[in-house]
Amino acid sequence: MASAPSEPTRPEVQAPREGDDAPGPEWPLSTRLRYAVVGHYQGLVHGDAEVEWLRQGARYQVRLQVGIGPKLTPFGQRRLVSEGRLTPSGIAPQRYDEATQLLWRTARQSSIRWEGGEVRLPSGQRVFAPAGVQDSASQFVHLTWLLLTGREPAREGHVIPVPLALPQGVNTWRYENLGEVVLDTALGRIRAWHLRPQAPLPAGALAAQVWLAPSYQYLPVQIRIEQGDGVWLLLTLAEPPLQELAPTDNPGPSKENPP
Repeated sequence: MASAPSEPTRPEVQAPREGDDAPGPEWPLSTRLRYAVVGHYQGLVHGDAEVEWLRQGARYQVRLQVGIGPKLTPFGQRRLVSEGRLTPSGIAPQRYDEATQLLWRTARQSSIRWEGGEVRLPSGQRVFAPAGVQDSASQFVHLTWLLLTGREPAREGHVIPVPLALPQGVNTWRYENLGEVVLDTALGRIRAWHLRPQAPLPAGALAAQVWLAPSYQYLPVQIRIEQGDGVWLLLTLAEPPLQELAPTDNPGPSKENPP
């Protein structure tokens, strides 16, 4: 099992209301994942990234932060934050925020809000919120939950539909399982299922391929983010996950033996 932080971080979100049920053992415990980043943006770039999955009762928060360049003085940063509730049907986002900072340009920010049965986009437009709709950050843990619980099979060729609320609008993305592969990482060789969104995709949208590892509770051990014009980033797990201590009936992720 991965080592646990001495003082686990808690979500900076509203405490659960009295009578709320805590999420079941199928949900990953609060976890921090750190990645090495390589990519292309006006040339080859390097950096680092971190994903935090935080749980408190029936509330959750997902944070994804990517930095390009030196860690202390990055010349590019992107931060995605999703928060909401855990339900019997999966993750139910209530708020999503993203911010992008490149060099000395003014930071670009946008937010999405869930209001009843609608999603309010950054433009102020309100659109219908289909059942199970996710955002750019929550989708990774939602896919983890679907495979971890067997609600969707881990099988080559299987397609998982995921409604996504993006700044441009709400569309159903279809993630095709391209099969199980072996990744070479700083932690050794890890088997993971490779999921890729099928074309066509909305113009200008961030597209993310994800590799989910059974030996790490189907958490994403690799993520590839693309945004057209040859811009892409590949995030590969660089350190053992930090995770809250698990009860004896819900063991945490363990490093698999190399094949």
